[in-house]
Amino acid sequence: MKLRVELFKYDTLVFGKILEQDESLREKREVISRSDYKIGSVSSPEIRQARLLIRGVKKCDDNKVLYYNFTTVKDAEAWCENVKKLIDKLNHGDEDGEEDDIVRVM
Repeated sequence: MKLRVELFKYDTLVFGKILEQDESLREKREVISRSDYKIGSVSSPEIRQARLLIRGVKKCDDNKVLYYNFTTVKDAEAWCENVKKLIDKLNHGDEDGEEDDIVRVM
């Protein structure tokens, strides 16, 4: 497993935490992308409009809680779904993973 994330969605708010991350992903500007969505590693974990930033150069922020308040519920749902697919692809390639790498999306 290269990346494991815990996410919660409450209306337009998405928040969570990076639970596990392979060190080989650290400080890669673009780890993986799909459509307009990307996972990258710059300085510290963060959620942006179409991007999940994972642990980066600022190791003191590795356990930082991520959060982003989207404009609409539909945008929040789309972000969660696309990021989940990116994480699954990163961890399992094109095969179906047995384990869900996003712990929770509520």
